[in-house]
Amino acid sequence: MRSFIPLVPLVFMAGCGRADVPKEKYFGGEPVEHWLTEIKNPDPKARKKAADVLGNVGPVDPGAIPALVAAAKDPDPRVRDAAVLGLSKIGPAAADAAPVLEQATKDKDPTVRSHAALALERVRGPK
Repeated sequence: MRSFIPLVPLVFMAGCGRADVPKEKYFGGEPVEHWLTEIKNPDPKARKKAADVLGNVGPVDPGAIPALVAAAKDPDPRVRDAAVLGLSKIGPAAADAAPVLEQATKDKDPTVRSHAALALERVRGPK
């Protein structure tokens, strides 16, 4: 029986390296690449949804933060707001977004301004 016990972990580990398991990360039921494409969609509702989801992706995918930075300059205020909220969720990992968030604190939309100020505090982290 003693010689059998060390084999048990080997059997379990052999099944862990399955090739049929997707390596792509999924958010909102879609791969990250889908949302990186959707954030450029002509439909503002699609762009807003993509910004919402990419805020949850955060630093898991290196394309999420630059996509949200670009969306923070979107013509639609709902998209800009979703982008600054997404950057806020990411926090200090999105520190490079501080200049765009500073601009967003002067946005013509009061909700974007308010959320941008909070996001700026979060991405700068504790002092």
